[in-house]
Amino acid sequence: IAWQRQRAMEDKPAAENSAKYNAAVAALARFLKDTETDLVLEAARAFDEIDAPSGMKQLAAIADRPGMPDALLRRVMNANLRVGGTGNAAAVAKLAVSPHVPEKLRLEAIVELRSWNNPPPLDRVLGKWRPVGKRQAIDVTAVIRPYLAGLFSGPDNVRQEAAKLAAAHGIKEVGPLLLG
Repeated sequence: IAWQRQRAMEDKPAAENSAKYNAAVAALARFLKDTETDLVLEAARAFDEIDAPSGMKQLAAIADRPGMPDALLRRVMNANLRVGGTGNAAAVAKLAVSPHVPEKLRLEAIVELRSWNNPPPLDRVLGKWRPVGKRQAIDVTAVIRPYLAGLFSGPDNVRQEAAKLAAAHGIKEVGPLLLG
């Protein structure tokens, strides 16, 4: 994996469409399907470092993989935020309501959803300046509405962040959920 990461990083400045760059990204992507979690995590780290758009899409797509360690889950959530589509937001919302996801990552997922259409310029995982750039805004309200009950049935910290999320997206019908 280290060789593939180095190869992709060396080739990226030349041209993201070059055959060598695409081959290195494709080789890394194969590791995302591996059963060995450590290999998947290393491939995720590589995609984060090289910020390969096609690799980030593939990393985002493994959001439903069971039993991910926190470091991998954080990168998967970040990849979904960076890709930014409606399906990506739904994947993050699903993680935010999952009782199998650690509370700190559920909170992070809610924060991501709150700033979905205008993410901060600092990468949430690496802390590097990597603005997402202009992209089509999505209807986050429609995406999160089916998940509200799950968010408001979570731990107190999750409920508090869910209230902020609902307020940020103008969802007013959460009153009964707050009381229940």
